[in-house]
Amino acid sequence: MKSFSGWLATALLTAGLATGSGAFGPWRNVLSLPLGSHRLTAVSCPSSRICDALGETVSGVYDLTLRTTDGGRRWSSRTLPAGTALGAALACPSAERCVTFGHKGTNTTALAFVTGDGGDHWATARLAGNPTGVNDVACPSRTECLAVGTGPAGPLVLRSADGGARWVDESLPAGAPNLVAVSCPTTAICVAVGGAAIRSTDGGRTWRLEGRLSSDINAISSLACASPTLCIAVGSTPSSAAAARTTDGGEHWTERSLAGSNLEDVSCASRSVCETVGFASFESPGAPAGAIAFDTSNGGASWRPQALPRGTLELDGISCTAVASCRAVGDAGSWSAYGGAAVLSGIADYLAPGIRRWARGRVPVGILTLSGSSCAATLCQVLGENTAGSAVAYRIIDGRTWRPDTLPKGLRVEALSCGTASRCVALAQDGGVAVALVSSDAGGSWTRRKLPAAMAEGLLSEGLSLSCPTLSRCTAIGEDRAGDALPAVSHDGGLAWRAGPLLRGVAPFIVDCPTGRRCYGLGGDVSLVSSDGGLHWRSTGNAGIEYPAGLACPAERDCVAVGYADVVGQEQIAFSRTTDGAASWQFPAVSGEGMLTGVGCSSVEDCVATDSHATIWRTTDGGSTWQRKTGGAGLITLDSAACSRTVCVVTGKSGSRAIVRAAFYGRS
Repeated sequence: MKSFSGWLATALLTAGLATGSGAFGPWRNVLSLPLGSHRLTAVSCPSSRICDALGETVSGVYDLTLRTTDGGRRWSSRTLPAGTALGAALACPSAERCVTFGHKGTNTTALAFVTGDGGDHWATARLAGNPTGVNDVACPSRTECLAVGTGPAGPLVLRSADGGARWVDESLPAGAPNLVAVSCPTTAICVAVGGAAIRSTDGGRTWRLEGRLSSDINAISSLACASPTLCIAVGSTPSSAAAARTTDGGEHWTERSLAGSNLEDVSCASRSVCETVGFASFESPGAPAGAIAFDTSNGGASWRPQALPRGTLELDGISCTAVASCRAVGDAGSWSAYGGAAVLSGIADYLAPGIRRWARGRVPVGILTLSGSSCAATLCQVLGENTAGSAVAYRIIDGRTWRPDTLPKGLRVEALSCGTASRCVALAQDGGVAVALVSSDAGGSWTRRKLPAAMAEGLLSEGLSLSCPTLSRCTAIGEDRAGDALPAVSHDGGLAWRAGPLLRGVAPFIVDCPTGRRCYGLGGDVSLVSSDGGLHWRSTGNAGIEYPAGLACPAERDCVAVGYADVVGQEQIAFSRTTDGAASWQFPAVSGEGMLTGVGCSSVEDCVATDSHATIWRTTDGGSTWQRKTGGAGLITLDSAACSRTVCVVTGKSGSRAIVRAAFYGRS
């Protein structure tokens, strides 16, 4: 197994489970990861409150270690020796001690990294056998640890009797496969697997070759042994995710195919209850693209799919403790860690169906226009221009209460997006130079960052579009001198930016990213998709809107687009939607003169749109049908819409004054 879970007596394990149920769900997201956390690859929980995780920072270096001591509500980063690059092998047999592996500097020989004080300090330990890599580790006690990997002569099993400070290379039986995973249900009995299984009954000192796993499983990722005889291995076949189990200690294995592409990790909380996680690609039969999770309450004889928060991209590691709570980690766009409801409260589904009311906010005197808005959680941010021609920003607290923000003077703000309730990013022009504005306190203060010269001019366009789906990731679309679309991405919340390849022959387009990796673009004659956060794009056809004005993608494969078409010299509103990742678009038959100007979605089903005739449109079926409602007396036009899960705002004009209206879900 990739991650060790504390092993307690069967009575305690049973007491921690809901009677008659083997499910860990519901799963909830954790949003409190330190800034700079990109992808987490492994997690180990010695107790229900303490977990350690490994992963990658936004700079692309695998030297990230995180720890929680309150069940996953808050995480803090730990410091490893300089130049360390970690793999995905991690075991924490106690709250103080963790063992992991990696490389240091340019050295190709793997090393062990050990902490005895909860990650505050790490010691480096050399490994016997000169391994080039360590694939997995298991520590059935605070002192006994076993690791499997590869050395110059082939597969290796390394054993430590002092908690990872010193390691010896144990001999293996003839025919032993390359070993990718190891699990020890007791301090004496351990099983390791690759294409076949090997077994030890003396704590890893001697090994015996057992049976082969099914030939259909071409890639094993992880192993968990729930008892001395019951083990579960997970991975993939050429066509699906797969789990195999043995009930005789590894001699015979039976395989089950599961919907998805690959299972990355598995962890067991008792002799019968286990959970496995992984991912499904767009080509996976029977599973939508994104993270997948399955649980079993009968030791792997059958598996049940688990519901995960929308937008989860991939889960790479899982650790379940004896009280039947789990933490799973991976790459998820808006968040990087998940926890079972038994411990984590996370974000509950507090949306009641239906917009109960629209409240009109009192816009401060002197605001000429409100041209952009973005909502996250219960807070909305609005940008505009005052009568003196200066950019202004306001926070909408409850639909009526406004708090002004202080923007640097002399700017022309072009685009705004808030990845969280506190983190907002804007792109602006400052005397002909493009700059990024970053706020980490919900707009209370803004940090100005100059963009690289190579992309500064390309982002100076009225067609500039920006989407920040997470705390750290942002995607912007501008244009170069020739008018071709120019993408730019940030992996640190808008502080530093990287320009992508020009899209020659493609005009600037609207962008919306439902996750940190998945982005959609909509131009006048083209629909585009990016799978790497907006750096590279491919065309997927036409969304059927001649002049697009708004795009909202509330889930990884679901988008709603609005705009207008020129029909015999008249502007006609136009709606479009996709439910298959822009592979195809549907066009609901909604007629009316005017131009749709913006759209926002609080969920896959519920979206609102605005138009130039001061009309608010709403759908509750994902864009199949739309209903219209007047925006109110005195309005001339509505210019933008933005929604979070709990609130939507629309902006527009009434006479010569800017207006804003907010809608709340579940409030009377």
